[in-house]
Amino acid sequence: MNEGQRGRNGGKRSRLAGFLQGVVPRRFSIYLAALLLIAIVPSFIFSIVILKRSADAQEQVVASLLRASTGSVTRIVEREIEGMLTTLRVLSMTEQSDIENLQTLYQRAAAALRVWIQTCW
Repeated sequence: MNEGQRGRNGGKRSRLAGFLQGVVPRRFSIYLAALLLIAIVPSFIFSIVILKRSADAQEQVVASLLRASTGSVTRIVEREIEGMLTTLRVLSMTEQSDIENLQTLYQRAAAALRVWIQTCW
């Protein structure tokens, strides 16, 4: 090997060494980033799926509780209206003399409401 060939080979080696020094660290960081993504992304996806299912289940519970409370309030309001209608029916059947005597009117209304409460409860 003569000096000219050594110089050319040395120049190629130094260029190759410079190229490898620039490429290898980048490649290593790319592999490291890919490894991190492979390790972290599935856990994020799993967490999102679990949170979505939990939110859906909670929404269903709230909806069923809302339906139950709405039905309960509806029944209470219906009972109150029925009691008022019963009182009005009793009062509509009173005679003029009963209207003038408020004590008998009150007693008839109270008796009608007691009967209605006993049948409903």
